[in-house]
Amino acid sequence: MTFSIIVQARMGSSRLPGKVLKKINDMPMIEIILKRLSLSRKVDNIILATSEKQQDILLSKFVKELGFEVFNGSENDVLSRYYWASKYYDLKNIIRITGDCPLVDPSIIDEMCNEFSTNNPDYLSNIFPRSFPKGLDIEIFSFKSLERAFNGTQESSHREHVTPYIRESGKFITSNFDNDNDYSSLRWTVDYQEDFDLIKYIFNKFEDNIHFNWKDVLDLEKKEPKIFDFNKHLK
Repeated sequence: MTFSIIVQARMGSSRLPGKVLKKINDMPMIEIILKRLSLSRKVDNIILATSEKQQDILLSKFVKELGFEVFNGSENDVLSRYYWASKYYDLKNIIRITGDCPLVDPSIIDEMCNEFSTNNPDYLSNIFPRSFPKGLDIEIFSFKSLERAFNGTQESSHREHVTPYIRESGKFITSNFDNDNDYSSLRWTVDYQEDFDLIKYIFNKFEDNIHFNWKDVLDLEKKEPKIFDFNKHLK
């Protein structure tokens, strides 16, 4: 069974514009995400899926120069962006990652790929319900499931958020990957400046090593819990 990652990202965030190219220790956040994902042992290729807007063409150029594949599609119909990217690159099983998760951990991806291969559901995630920190979000689905969703719904919320039709229609076999302990109250995603400041602090603690794992961050949180408090008010 083969797996490919599609990272959805664009420059036009309403809450933190241009966040994917904001630098952490002189490295743009999207570069950190792609390089961390590259350590997955189960993934064959990694593709950035962004929009066709001019500001995202600049993002595309940067990512191509890093050596990654890029697909430009609809800005708001992200389901179609995933579908046409998957069709263009002839993908079989897709791992959905969003560009606001710089701490995404390839070891969790590999574990989930193993579970997906063993149980063969239509859809597997670690967020419904969530037991990992917010910001380690991973969804895996087959191209056949993606195609059924693409053809099966025109609801705007389904098209924007890619997977609701797969999760909610009752027409798919879905499964969840649970952690033994519940860390769902922890917020490691980047939506606001406070989030970015926390993530930047975390990476600074590990200096030049961008490949620390999520359990290293848990250890840091135990040592310096107050640092992790200042974005907890965000939802």
